[in-house]
Amino acid sequence: MGHRETYSQLLSPAYRVALIGAVHDQGYFKSLKASKVEVVEVEPLPYLRFELESDGRFTALCGGLFLDLEGVVPEPPPGRYYFPYVGLTPLAEPGDLEHELAHLEDLLELLRVEPTYAQDAERLGITQVAPELLAQSVAFEVRKIFMLEAPAFGRAYDEGTQTVDVPVLPGLNLKYRCASREEYVALWMANYLTGLKQRYVERFPKREPDIQSSLEAATDTHAEALVGPGAWRSLMATLNSMPERLAAQVTVRVKRP
Repeated sequence: MGHRETYSQLLSPAYRVALIGAVHDQGYFKSLKASKVEVVEVEPLPYLRFELESDGRFTALCGGLFLDLEGVVPEPPPGRYYFPYVGLTPLAEPGDLEHELAHLEDLLELLRVEPTYAQDAERLGITQVAPELLAQSVAFEVRKIFMLEAPAFGRAYDEGTQTVDVPVLPGLNLKYRCASREEYVALWMANYLTGLKQRYVERFPKREPDIQSSLEAATDTHAEALVGPGAWRSLMATLNSMPERLAAQVTVRVKRP
């Protein structure tokens, strides 16, 4: 049975209670800070949805659980099964859910065409990687960003979402309208990369120089097709010039007496 077939089996009415029990027993309610989980029955793809506490790093996400399926299904696959899910915080909007569901479909397709992805995610994912595998982990996470996030944001732009929120003051964002699809995707990728660096530095505070060099190397490799040579420098230049480009779009009107 393939990965997607097992996924569908686990979400079927016959197994979903056992699935949710395994999720709870294996500690994911606590680690994800989830208050609720349910199977959402929609076409073309049902999915497991968590309600999560508010988190300043994200409003919604698509991730994966590493589940031991012994006792959950009659013939469990060897090792731990990588089960994709969607998580929403109270700040999530309908567009956030659509974005994460697109990721879910892309992730399941990736697991089909690249069977080793699940093992790589368990070994190299940022939350559990061993220090000696730091450079490989950074390369894995950067590749994932450009494989899954870049196409999703490209589709969002094509469907009419062409603005990004720019924080100006605490609690105050201004909307910047991107001049092109390329700029829209580049801004999101640069934001994801800077957020990824922060997460790695929080995990390995004494390894910041290594993290920085690994991020630059991995981005230059995995983003060249999207951005061109020198991808890291190009993406950071796009991000750093945001204040000037935002200012050019803001018209200040002074009411004269």
